[in-house]
Amino acid sequence: LELGWQGEPKPGLGTDLKLGWWENAVHMDEFPFFPPGLFQADPTVGSTYARERRFYGGLTASWQGWDRPQFVLGLEMAEVTLTGVRPEANFDPVLGPFIPLPWQNFADDRKYVREGVDRFMASLTFQDQVRITDRLDATAGVRMDHFDDVGDRVTPRLALTYRFSDRFIFKLPVGPKGCQP
Repeated sequence: LELGWQGEPKPGLGTDLKLGWWENAVHMDEFPFFPPGLFQADPTVGSTYARERRFYGGLTASWQGWDRPQFVLGLEMAEVTLTGVRPEANFDPVLGPFIPLPWQNFADDRKYVREGVDRFMASLTFQDQVRITDRLDATAGVRMDHFDDVGDRVTPRLALTYRFSDRFIFKLPVGPKGCQP
């Protein structure tokens, strides 16, 4: 569920305000830890199930002027609660892969992430786009994240965008994706 508002209070100045709530569940496919025969006859595999609830809000302002394509400033905040996390594997995550077990869920103290823990996140984003030619733009940006449980992180990004036509562009981004730790 998201409520939002987009507006243009002045020519060239755009704003985007959003408030929202969502709940998400992710069940990762099995992934191998060790090949068959290394510790047990079958491959040592695991999986993860996670469910989270998020309340979030943000404000983004974009400005176009002085013959520039766009300058963007954004602020986002979120409160996240993990409501369900469980590892699944055919081995005990505490004892290791040496003792083969049937496929099982670990809903006890062998979980590597605690449930019911709240995490506050705040992000500040700066981005500037510069037109190099009538078809080529360069974009530089930086995102500063604060996580109350793991600290701060700064993520830079660069991109070149070439417009072959109005319907076909080529974009070459460089930099890490801003995923949460």
